[in-house]
Amino acid sequence: MKQNTGDALGLIGIPALPIFRVELVSMPETYMPKMLLPKCRRAYRFDYPKYNFHEVLSPMLPRRLFVESIRDVTKDHLDPKTTEIQPLLRRGQWLVTGIDLDKGQERSFYLESMRRLKPI
Repeated sequence: MKQNTGDALGLIGIPALPIFRVELVSMPETYMPKMLLPKCRRAYRFDYPKYNFHEVLSPMLPRRLFVESIRDVTKDHLDPKTTEIQPLLRRGQWLVTGIDLDKGQERSFYLESMRRLKPI
């Protein structure tokens, strides 16, 4: 196997850095856990990216949320101004809104970006 060097860049003899491509696997568009049925008001624990943007690898932070509503944004569309303000935000089909139990504020999270979702 031939080692890749930086010759093409004019850096004779200096090994090139390997290039890694990260592909994020997403859930099917119709996915919604049965425990998160729209009329189920309860608290959940989950991990969520610190920065939820396309093509950005971000550390996952633990979150706790008392769910008040779940919105299917394919049927109940977002305001166009919302998408204009943050066009690179990784959005999904399901927007979960409730009270952040750690901050005491109303917050919204996209279900497709939640990991390790468990009821409290």
